[in-house]
Amino acid sequence: MNDIAKEALFRRCADQCDTVEMMSRDMVGYQTEFEEFQRLHREIEDADLEDEYQEWRKANGYIKWEEIREIPKLLTKEEFESELENIKKALEEHNFSSRSFKIHYLIDWITTGQTIHTPDQLNQIFALAK
Repeated sequence: MNDIAKEALFRRCADQCDTVEMMSRDMVGYQTEFEEFQRLHREIEDADLEDEYQEWRKANGYIKWEEIREIPKLLTKEEFESELENIKKALEEHNFSSRSFKIHYLIDWITTGQTIHTPDQLNQIFALAK
């Protein structure tokens, strides 16, 4: 496949992907648009151009690096215990005058990172506000 044909195929597939992503599954025409995207993507896979296509998408702004984020992760038991100790130290250092200040601080703590917590972990964290 020559470069002009690849460019055209890549652009059509990327644009079709954007179209499908903007539609909800229950919209009229979604299935048709999705099937067209699948057909175009199959052409890329059949020509063994998937890696080149992904690089093309990045280079042409179809994938914006600043939008790619880490996937949140659950902490291991040891990591959580360390985090809990850090939270205790931070609460002691701040010496909050009321329970509500502690709770607000804890909410900020758990919502600003790339980790997620189990319900049990959240109970242990918020128990520190007592």
